Amino acid sequence: MKSILPLVLIFLSFLTLQAEASKTVRLFILSGQSNAGGNGNGDELKQSQKELDPEVLLAFNSGQFMTMAPIKKKKVKFKIQNSIFGTELSFSKKLKQAYPNDIIAICKVGIRGGTSIVAWEKNRTRPAWKEELKALGIEEASQRMLYQEIVDGVNKGIENLKKRKDVKEVIISGMWWCQTERDSSFVEFSKAYEKNLTNFINNLRQDFNTPRLPFLFFDQHIKGKNKLGRDELKKSLRKVNENVAFTALVESEDLATYEGVHFTTEGIWVLGERFAEAYLKMKK
Repeated sequence: MKSILPLVLIFLSFLTLQAEASKTVRLFILSGQSNAGGNGNGDELKQSQKELDPEVLLAFNSGQFMTMAPIKKKKVKFKIQNSIFGTELSFSKKLKQAYPNDIIAICKVGIRGGTSIVAWEKNRTRPAWKEELKALGIEEASQRMLYQEIVDGVNKGIENLKKRKDVKEVIISGMWWCQTERDSSFVEFSKAYEKNLTNFINNLRQDFNTPRLPFLFFDQHIKGKNKLGRDELKKSLRKVNENVAFTALVESEDLATYEGVHFTTEGIWVLGERFAEAYLKMKK
């Protein structure tokens, strides 16, 4: 019996060390239009902004995670030659500072530029859905199943994270949404945005079984054309923020853009920080 005791103690110590090495993953979801994809120029980042943390992860629709970093891609329109990034970079840095002992994972899923929130509708069999897309000038045949891309991408991501030896649990911790641009051009759809965004939030919370999932969205920031539509959309956003629990509206109108729509490197970086700050304030 005495000879067995040391082995038992060694085994228990091993299990304790393994438990200590396993970490909680705080998983966040990012989706929306082109500003969700982001047009930040990786070449313009400071060294401190470029620093990589192996416990800050990024995945797209495939659910395969990589260390968070700008993605190698050119964007001639904005004079981006080497790499591009979105709000996920500064958002995740802030979150890692707030939760240094946890792994921060971002699923960047279901993103499509130039598209109305109607295209992210869960119920694509709704009779008026095709008519609404047509009124928005969007070809139904070109539509991806954006809502399902979010659900599938996140579920794949969770499955892959749970396979890691350093992961104890995965918690879907929040979502942020960068999309208003298309709808703000139409008064009718700006007015309908409250209903459409509320349904979108409720559907995601139900499908992920997270009734209190924090959901953040930016304000309507485009200036110029169709002021009536923009004003109506701002009203809709504020109604959602007032009436739907665990939501936050993030200021964006003062941020720098390339041409009035797409945020610059500085603009996208600050926007990501604002989303993080809004989330952390919500969690206090």
